Amino acid sequence: WDVSAGLARTGLLRHDAKVGFAEFSPDSERLVTASGMSAWLWSVRSGEPLTKPLKHDGEVVYAQFSPDGRRLVTACQLQEIYWEVRDARTSSARFVKGYARVWDAQTGDPVTPPLEHESWVYSAQFSSDGRLVVTACGDLVTRQGYARVWDARSGHALTDPLKHNDVVRSAEFSSDDRLVATACLLSMGYAQVWDARTGHALTGPLKHDGRMECAHFGPENERIVTACCDRDKRKGYVQVWDVHTGRALTDPLKISGLASGVSRAQFTPDGRQVVIATWDSTTGVWDIPTASEPIPSWLPHLAESIAGQRFNKRRSVDSVPCAELLRFKNDLEPSLGVDVYSLWAKWFFSDRSTRTISPFSPITVPEYVQRRIEENTLE
Repeated sequence: WDVSAGLARTGLLRHDAKVGFAEFSPDSERLVTASGMSAWLWSVRSGEPLTKPLKHDGEVVYAQFSPDGRRLVTACQLQEIYWEVRDARTSSARFVKGYARVWDAQTGDPVTPPLEHESWVYSAQFSSDGRLVVTACGDLVTRQGYARVWDARSGHALTDPLKHNDVVRSAEFSSDDRLVATACLLSMGYAQVWDARTGHALTGPLKHDGRMECAHFGPENERIVTACCDRDKRKGYVQVWDVHTGRALTDPLKISGLASGVSRAQFTPDGRQVVIATWDSTTGVWDIPTASEPIPSWLPHLAESIAGQRFNKRRSVDSVPCAELLRFKNDLEPSLGVDVYSLWAKWFFSDRSTRTISPFSPITVPEYVQRRIEENTLE
């Protein structure tokens, strides 16, 4: 579809089974779809298939172009298949329930053998340089799962399984390819950060009160945002975490007035907001500004003026007159810029009855109140 005009660019791209996934190539000239036991490559201009179907042994649930658009990686879920290996001295058996695979996006030919897993594969994603693939898998019966890093050219595993105590719903690289973030599907789920080279856990489980839907890195790779919801997909929240310490940087951000839980959450490219999507097709935006160091010299003085107290040189407490806050406001306002601290200060000193609902929102308090009235909900 043409987004600006709202008009269809092609006719129907017909498949023999339901379409579970679709994604554009980096140049927006091609489209990959996952349908039944095949992935399909299409021309965006003509709506015609560009290659033969990329056939699998089970249902294809995910497909992604490499950053240069020259390859694809797919994730496939099989019904239980029994493999038996015998030679003159030994016999062994194993179960393969899913695999990922890398394909040539020009010809539709496989590049690697199947990257086999002992349980269903839920996602497979390239690193930013296209040299690696990280997969996520899990078994809904045994409640065990893992992520794993692979060589995208040879198909060789580069790490041991990154083991979890439940199904791993998603795994993705940080933009510098040094880290992997995983999200677990438990009813009391968790996310975790790993070293992409060694496969070692860098944080403990980032625990949630519901099942995990996703975990995504911020653009600076210093934070991740997670989304979770309850089993009925009616309630949920998003939360932001420190990548290095595993500490929560925000309280659970619960969205009032929604009829369903959160299904996705992702940072905007500048990292100052989080965009959310819910199971009832609602979207929303949270302001998540980052406060850089050093702090401006005026901030401690403003804090003292607001608190009405300051420490003197003897380390005892002196009172700060209320009039000092007004004088400080008049002196400070002309020098404020457009950085996070200045925007907050401008908002703080604005008329509370007419200002926006947060320093970074365009919505005013009266507009917000009117919207809530029109929603006519109990929250």
